[in-house]
Amino acid sequence: MTYYILLFQLLFALISLFLFWQSVGYFRRLRRYKKLKATPFPTEYKNILKNIHHYNAMPAELKLKLHLSILLFIEQKEFIGAKMTITNEIKVIIAFYSSLMRLGFELYEKDQTNTIIIYQLRSRAYKKS
Repeated sequence: MTYYILLFQLLFALISLFLFWQSVGYFRRLRRYKKLKATPFPTEYKNILKNIHHYNAMPAELKLKLHLSILLFIEQKEFIGAKMTITNEIKVIIAFYSSLMRLGFELYEKDQTNTIIIYQLRSRAYKKS
């Protein structure tokens, strides 16, 4: 009988440890969200976004929601360039289109992507025969 009680206590301890671990992650994401919400959107990013037609066609309220989503995306993801340097323009454009696809979802929903690998597209010149 004591064997079952010890097994139950171990199971309870593991479940409570898992829930504690999940709550720490939740509060960490919430703190990061509040910090980014308080920071103003950089003017450099706005200048980059002004060159994108989809951004210019959006209403102002969606732009504000998208600004926060772009900041979260850039802060959470690691950008790696394959034989190229990653500029802020590349980061902002990728973050914009990724955030545009997730615009209807809640901000606290975490995706599983941590790293963005960017390859440079090579253009090939073909000879006319």
